[in-house]
Amino acid sequence: MIKKLLIILPFYTLLYGSDYSFVTPDKHIHFQANYRPIAEASVRKGGHLLYADSSDSLFLSHFLDDENALSWQVGYNYMKIDWKENPKFSQTHFNYAKATLGYITTEMDRWRWILNGGATVDATTFNFGKSGVYSGFFWGRYHFNNCLGVHVGLYGYGGVKNAYSLPIIGVDWRIGQKWQLNAIFPIDMSLEYFFSKDWSTEIALAAFGGPYRYPWRTHNGQIFEIYSSGVEWDLNYDCNQRFNANPCDKWFNASIGIGWNFGGWLLVKDEENHHGKYYHYEPAPYAQVEMALNF
Repeated sequence: MIKKLLIILPFYTLLYGSDYSFVTPDKHIHFQANYRPIAEASVRKGGHLLYADSSDSLFLSHFLDDENALSWQVGYNYMKIDWKENPKFSQTHFNYAKATLGYITTEMDRWRWILNGGATVDATTFNFGKSGVYSGFFWGRYHFNNCLGVHVGLYGYGGVKNAYSLPIIGVDWRIGQKWQLNAIFPIDMSLEYFFSKDWSTEIALAAFGGPYRYPWRTHNGQIFEIYSSGVEWDLNYDCNQRFNANPCDKWFNASIGIGWNFGGWLLVKDEENHHGKYYHYEPAPYAQVEMALNF
């Protein structure tokens, strides 16, 4: 039963975590990367904002026994905030290193639990006291039947004089042979249609700037948050090893899409997390590309 429980979730990329659906006994290394640029967006205070982000991660996984596994992650996050009229800071490029450890277990009947913990830090200074953010989640999926899974858990982070937590709750529902609905707050909200064994298309909600109210720090010390959401249409390709229909044998995944960012805000505070000021920016189109490789 462990193999079925480990593969039931579809593959997708999270900027600061993973569903670990790639953890299988026969594949120990997983690489994933994505990139999302948003077109020029007007800022209400004046000027235009150019935003982009990317995430690259390498996972090394191994099973402790038939029901328990560990997965080590190292990676790099990049964010661009280019607003020439920014009155608070001039830095436009932000580079973060990240490392996590995930524990995956199916010891409980019909349950798959993930316990994850890790940290991100400014990759140019590696000052954990000033720029380190520590995050984790506890996430369970109950295998209700072959078409439906129920999700519960908790996600949270702390660092850069901020802390926040959110519940994980929702369902994934395979509707016949062609449709997959994921309504898992705040991780995956999507509706996917499979039109062949290798190709699918989906509509999905997306978030930008990291998890909600995720704190960042400039090299000059200011603390800021940037956040927005959007909706996108993606074309997905899954290449199955030897054309085997078993999802465990997937070794290459790729996705490309276009979307519409609904607009959002940049909140800038001082070094002590006080005297915050909001700067709102307007909607704009964006694009995304991602890929993953298992071996």
